[in-house]
Amino acid sequence: MESPQIDIQAARHFLTLIGKNGDARFRAFPHKKTPPERKKQLGARKFGRSEANDAVKQAQSDGLGIYVVINTGGDTKSSITECVAYFAEFDGMTEEQQHSILFEQGLMPEPSAVVRTGGDSLHAYWLLSEPIADTEQWQDDMKRLAAYLGSDPSINDPSRVMRLPGCWYMDGEGKPVAQVTLIHESKARYSREEIISRLPEPAPTPTPTPTAAKAVSSNRSSQRALDRLCRIPPRKPGSNNRDKYLPLLWSLAHIIGPEQAGQQMTIHSPEWAKDEDLTAKAKEAKGEITDGTFFQLARDVWGVEAHSSEWIKEQLFECLRDGLDPGQMAVEVQNIAAQADVHVAAVEKILNGLCAADEDTEAAAEVFEVITLVDAAAKQVETIQLEQFLPSTITGALQTVQQGIHYKDLTLLMAQLAMTSSCLKLGTRINGNPFTDWEVPMNLFGIDVGPSGAQKSPLVKAIFTKPSEEIRHQLSRVNAERFESWELECKERKGPNKPPRPVALLHTTNDYTAEALADQLAAHEGNGMSLLVLRDEVAALFDSFGKYKQGGKGSGGDEQQLLEIFDGDGFNSIRCSKGRTYDHCHVSLYGGIQDDVLRRLIASGDANGKWARCIFLPLPEMTYRLPKFTAEKRQQRLEAERTLKSIATSLWQQAPRTYELDDDGIELLSDYAFQCQQLRNQSDLNAVKALKNKSPGKALRIAGLLHILHCQQNGQYLAQVPMQRLQEAILLIETLDDWTAAFHATARLEKGAANAIHNREKLLRRIHAIALKTKGPVTWKVIRDAMKGSEKKGITAAMAKVMLQQLHDMGIGQLSQGKRGGVAYRALTKFPD
Repeated sequence: MESPQIDIQAARHFLTLIGKNGDARFRAFPHKKTPPERKKQLGARKFGRSEANDAVKQAQSDGLGIYVVINTGGDTKSSITECVAYFAEFDGMTEEQQHSILFEQGLMPEPSAVVRTGGDSLHAYWLLSEPIADTEQWQDDMKRLAAYLGSDPSINDPSRVMRLPGCWYMDGEGKPVAQVTLIHESKARYSREEIISRLPEPAPTPTPTPTAAKAVSSNRSSQRALDRLCRIPPRKPGSNNRDKYLPLLWSLAHIIGPEQAGQQMTIHSPEWAKDEDLTAKAKEAKGEITDGTFFQLARDVWGVEAHSSEWIKEQLFECLRDGLDPGQMAVEVQNIAAQADVHVAAVEKILNGLCAADEDTEAAAEVFEVITLVDAAAKQVETIQLEQFLPSTITGALQTVQQGIHYKDLTLLMAQLAMTSSCLKLGTRINGNPFTDWEVPMNLFGIDVGPSGAQKSPLVKAIFTKPSEEIRHQLSRVNAERFESWELECKERKGPNKPPRPVALLHTTNDYTAEALADQLAAHEGNGMSLLVLRDEVAALFDSFGKYKQGGKGSGGDEQQLLEIFDGDGFNSIRCSKGRTYDHCHVSLYGGIQDDVLRRLIASGDANGKWARCIFLPLPEMTYRLPKFTAEKRQQRLEAERTLKSIATSLWQQAPRTYELDDDGIELLSDYAFQCQQLRNQSDLNAVKALKNKSPGKALRIAGLLHILHCQQNGQYLAQVPMQRLQEAILLIETLDDWTAAFHATARLEKGAANAIHNREKLLRRIHAIALKTKGPVTWKVIRDAMKGSEKKGITAAMAKVMLQQLHDMGIGQLSQGKRGGVAYRALTKFPD
């Protein structure tokens, strides 16, 4: 069906009103009167703010109502962290009666908001000036509020959802009835005490009894009885069956009271009501009547049989939607079992299955969300081309020195920028805003992420080792001269006056301790030099952090030192007698790490932002054949190596200076920094928050490095960095941030699941190949049994569901429903190459 027009502004206004700031959680449900098969097909849906626009439109188009979790946190009771409002829903009353309770009887202060649902009820909210963290206390308060106002007593779960204004109330046929609207709004905000002071003190909690159980479920039992009544034919005078309908009326009165029973029977059998006062008759009950009498009569007299398992599922689904607490749910399970004429254990088994299915749906949604992030990030990485960012001379040289190994352009580009940074003199900086003195050194921390055997070493050799040969030769000569001078001085100054041995000046180091690095940077500061930490595997470096605190060999200050040198800050230590100190530094880091090792390291989050300082670069496993070199190709490679070496040597000889953005660049950086702050606030992942905190500074560094490479090629080093370079840098950082955020998302999954996502294409091929051997549809269990143990490791039922859906969406297979409601997959054609 065509989606009804949703009032997006009204929805956003309501979300803002209840304090949502990008963290809203939404649900979509079919109407309770939706036919069971249709309801099963539609299912319940959950989604967050980021995907809400498309998901809400699709759900409404499918005929589902839209709800929002009012309180702060997740989708479940245990995940709610704060309760932001008290709220109530009224059923079985006219709008005038509800309005009187809320505004005219003086029972409660003015509601902060009132929503007309589009059905018969109003939703009233009393927003809190201070959220309540004690969810159990809030739940007790809500029960007291419902008892006081006579509102729906089931509305007290902290994760309760309510209808979202701006969306449409959809009926059992999935058709829009009326738009959900905010009909009253005030600026009133209340403390808990202001609300609770209006409520009567709660009565002592009695020991649960059957009577008490009946009171809890009376509303729901009444609805079930009325639903059953609709399936019984109306009585018509003269049909000689009054003696059958009177017991039915009396047993209905036992459930809903004689007044309501008379009214409902009048609606049910209007011709009978013309002859008799059915309300009066309902008060004349005779004989022994129990809770089950009505349902027994319906079955024995009219053949309205006990409900099927589908009906049981429907009732349990409604209970789950209403968020009943365990005690209420236990009561409902007993009532449903009694009305369906089945054992309680059978209903409990169905309930457990529904809960497991709900958890499986949530897990599948999480896996799908992660896969979507991973695929989108990978697609964006492929759009980055060297020629977009670098002069043609450098682009050609980088493409030539790959040795036939097809690294991604983004990986080559960032490696070249890290090498460029290592060639700059200490004091080479870039200013992003002269008014705030936002200034950073042009250093980078770059880390290639890939499996063992991803060809990290050839990349390091081509980009770093060979181009820096002349720099290292120059430093060797300088170090020899310094050492000779020291030896001569030692001959002249004996004993305690003997000068300290000079620290060798280095372009690159592969390993260090915190003390040795401090000595090295102090020496480099005296000579105006930068330093490159180049490691084939950086895992050992990061893995050693914090060992001092745990009694290991590492220093507890190692990690803090690395955090500080990223910003070019100084260092002062009094740990040893001679002390170590430097005021400024310029340190770049480049290396590789295996993806599963990185997931382990980042699993604990990024509290101090060490990972956010790093730029992670995809280096996937690849298969390649080394090219057959001709004399011409060999000459091209030698020329490319000379080009990269010439660039590195030229940069090394440049004096330090501070570069500045042009006016447009300053404004763009300010806008970008503000955007990053907004994205940081919207994220629910601390690692992504830390990432966005560092994004502007990293973009500023990259803009400066791109500018310097263009200046080197043009032969003129201009102090002003054009806005175009910052635009290019922001594009790179956004691409890298998205890839890193997707990697963080996989790290939150169980290790096997994360590896399965990483190897997804192999698994998709394998699953499809197994299904292709079977002529008809095949279940996941059959496919899984045919896989090797190592292949199926980490593939949960949720992930399998997502993968089968992907194969279906690729058009090479077809999903269908199995005999028992499960999913079956049929392969239609071969997997594409």
